[in-house]
Amino acid sequence: VTVAFLILAFLSYGFFPNAITQPLEYEYPPVQGIDDQGVKWVVVLGGGHISAPGLPPNSQITDTCMMRLIEGIRLHRAITGSRLLLSGGTGFDSVSDAEIMAQVAEIIGVDRANIVLEAESWDTEDEARLIKDMVGNDTFVLVTSAAHMPRSIALFRKQGMEPIPAPTDFTIRESQGGLHPGSFFPGALSIRQVEMAMHEYLGMAWARLRGSL
Repeated sequence: VTVAFLILAFLSYGFFPNAITQPLEYEYPPVQGIDDQGVKWVVVLGGGHISAPGLPPNSQITDTCMMRLIEGIRLHRAITGSRLLLSGGTGFDSVSDAEIMAQVAEIIGVDRANIVLEAESWDTEDEARLIKDMVGNDTFVLVTSAAHMPRSIALFRKQGMEPIPAPTDFTIRESQGGLHPGSFFPGALSIRQVEMAMHEYLGMAWARLRGSL
């Protein structure tokens, strides 16, 4: 019990989570402006939801999903003539991530005619394979959480695509990679960062073992 407590305490301080998360989140820089020439699609990868018919759609998607969607809409509006491709299957729910995101996008003001759904995937590898069939050789921007971007780009490239990365949902600021005052205070966000980073590192290792990368 004592060892477990000490491990938990160590993980709750910012210096270790930042050290393992920053390389993932800043492998690709955030998009400030974009040359929209030739870009046909803005692809947003799903980030999870829990269906609750009594709640508006924006209260059913996770914070991660909302961050990805908002960035996708920002870029869609900035890129003349682009279409918004929202991706994510049902998982164990009755409604897909893609459909819930589309409903939120409509609330925000996106024309449903400009939205295309990929609602069959189970994971990122599935998304890459299915989106390849939808976008073909078109140029597209890929939006997902910053920590998820390296694995996503690798899986999309494995399918022969070269997406323009547009990371969002950053959990740390670039200047926080080293020691700073917040590093010496524990917090639940630090544990969440460790969980997220380990999920990505293990996901990449598993994909390599399976030959998916």
